[in-house]
Amino acid sequence: MKINKILSSLILCAILALPVIAMAALEQPETGYTWDVVKAFILGIFWLAASVILVIMFIVSGIMFMISSGNPEKISAARSTLLYAVVGTVVVILAGSILTVVKGWIQ
Repeated sequence: MKINKILSSLILCAILALPVIAMAALEQPETGYTWDVVKAFILGIFWLAASVILVIMFIVSGIMFMISSGNPEKISAARSTLLYAVVGTVVVILAGSILTVVKGWIQ
Protein backbone atom coordinates (compact mmCIF):
# COMPACT_ATOMS: atom_id res chain seq x y z
CA MET A 1 0.00 0.00 0.00
CA LYS A 2 2.83 2.42 0.88
CA ILE A 3 4.61 1.63 -2.38
CA ASN A 4 1.45 2.48 -4.35
CA LYS A 5 1.26 5.90 -2.69
CA ILE A 6 4.92 6.60 -3.44
CA LEU A 7 4.60 5.39 -7.02
CA SER A 8 1.44 7.40 -7.66
CA SER A 9 3.10 10.50 -6.15
CA LEU A 10 6.12 10.09 -8.43
CA ILE A 11 3.92 9.64 -11.49
CA LEU A 12 1.87 12.71 -10.55
CA CYS A 13 5.06 14.78 -10.09
CA ALA A 14 6.36 13.58 -13.47
CA ILE A 15 3.08 14.50 -15.18
CA LEU A 16 3.05 17.95 -13.55
CA ALA A 17 6.71 18.56 -14.43
CA LEU A 18 6.32 17.52 -18.06
CA PRO A 19 5.13 20.93 -19.39
CA VAL A 20 8.00 22.67 -17.60
CA ILE A 21 10.52 20.29 -19.11
CA ALA A 22 8.96 20.70 -22.55
CA MET A 23 9.10 24.51 -22.35
CA ALA A 24 12.71 24.42 -21.20
CA ALA A 25 13.64 22.38 -24.25
CA LEU A 26 12.21 24.93 -26.69
CA GLU A 27 14.45 27.66 -27.99
CA GLN A 28 13.51 30.87 -26.26
CA PRO A 29 12.95 33.94 -28.44
CA GLU A 30 15.49 36.74 -28.30
CA THR A 31 14.30 39.57 -26.07
CA GLY A 32 16.88 42.13 -27.15
CA TYR A 33 18.15 42.61 -23.61
CA THR A 34 21.83 42.02 -23.11
CA TRP A 35 23.80 42.06 -19.90
CA ASP A 36 25.13 45.53 -20.73
CA VAL A 37 21.62 46.95 -21.15
CA VAL A 38 20.44 45.43 -17.86
CA LYS A 39 23.59 46.61 -16.05
CA ALA A 40 23.22 50.16 -17.40
CA PHE A 41 19.56 50.23 -16.35
CA ILE A 42 20.37 49.05 -12.81
CA LEU A 43 23.21 51.57 -12.47
CA GLY A 44 20.94 54.34 -13.76
CA ILE A 45 18.33 53.46 -11.14
CA PHE A 46 21.05 53.44 -8.46
CA TRP A 47 22.40 56.87 -9.46
CA LEU A 48 18.91 58.34 -9.62
CA ALA A 49 17.95 56.95 -6.20
CA ALA A 50 21.24 58.07 -4.64
CA SER A 51 20.86 61.58 -6.08
CA VAL A 52 17.29 61.94 -4.86
CA ILE A 53 18.18 60.68 -1.38
CA LEU A 54 21.16 63.05 -1.13
CA VAL A 55 19.15 66.07 -2.24
CA ILE A 56 16.45 65.21 0.30
CA MET A 57 19.10 64.88 3.03
CA PHE A 58 20.55 68.30 2.19
CA ILE A 59 17.07 69.88 2.19
CA VAL A 60 16.16 68.23 5.51
CA SER A 61 19.45 69.41 7.02
CA GLY A 62 18.78 72.97 5.88
CA ILE A 63 15.27 72.88 7.31
CA MET A 64 16.64 71.50 10.57
CA PHE A 65 19.10 74.40 10.76
CA MET A 66 16.34 76.93 10.11
CA ILE A 67 13.96 75.57 12.75
CA SER A 68 16.63 74.95 15.39
CA SER A 69 16.09 78.47 16.86
CA GLY A 70 19.48 78.44 18.52
CA ASN A 71 18.87 75.20 20.42
CA PRO A 72 22.30 73.49 20.63
CA GLU A 73 20.83 69.97 20.51
CA LYS A 74 18.87 70.72 17.35
CA ILE A 75 21.88 72.43 15.76
CA SER A 76 23.97 69.37 16.57
CA ALA A 77 21.36 67.09 14.97
CA ALA A 78 21.28 69.32 11.88
CA ARG A 79 25.09 69.27 11.64
CA SER A 80 25.17 65.49 11.88
CA THR A 81 22.53 65.24 9.15
CA LEU A 82 24.58 67.59 6.98
CA LEU A 83 27.71 65.56 7.70
CA TYR A 84 25.93 62.34 6.71
CA ALA A 85 24.74 63.98 3.50
CA VAL A 86 28.27 65.13 2.64
CA VAL A 87 29.73 61.70 3.45
CA GLY A 88 27.02 60.07 1.34
CA THR A 89 27.85 62.38 -1.55
CA VAL A 90 31.53 61.51 -1.29
CA VAL A 91 30.73 57.78 -1.16
CA VAL A 92 28.47 57.99 -4.22
CA ILE A 93 31.07 59.98 -6.18
CA LEU A 94 33.84 57.56 -5.18
CA ALA A 95 31.69 54.58 -6.14
CA GLY A 96 31.06 56.10 -9.55
CA SER A 97 34.74 56.85 -10.00
CA ILE A 98 35.77 53.34 -9.02
CA LEU A 99 33.22 51.83 -11.41
CA THR A 100 34.46 54.05 -14.22
CA VAL A 101 38.11 53.15 -13.59
CA VAL A 102 37.38 49.42 -13.35
CA LYS A 103 35.25 49.58 -16.49
CA GLY A 104 38.14 51.32 -18.28
CA TRP A 105 40.56 48.62 -17.17
CA ILE A 106 38.27 45.81 -18.27
CA GLN A 107 37.63 47.25 -21.72
